[in-house]
Amino acid sequence: MDEVQRQKVNVTANFLTGLLKKLEMNNIPVPHHLLSPGDARVVRMRGQLQKNCEKFNETKEEFEKLTHDLLAHVSESKDEISKVSYSGEVGQADTALI
Repeated sequence: MDEVQRQKVNVTANFLTGLLKKLEMNNIPVPHHLLSPGDARVVRMRGQLQKNCEKFNETKEEFEKLTHDLLAHVSESKDEISKVSYSGEVGQADTALI
């Protein structure tokens, strides 16, 4: 049973690591000489992009905390899948794409 427990934690950790790697915000650098830094639209757009980047980073940090909590629950068999597995209930897993 110890090997099953270790593998369960490893599989979950690998899965969550893969999700975190996919959760990236790609930057598209625009050279200053192509867009006038004095243009109000460019200034506004850069400000919006900066705010979006900050919000994205906050969201990613929250998601990382959730993944750590989930991994802790899996290691203690307190996650939803373990509860179903140990109770003998067979059901369909709920999945959602973020």
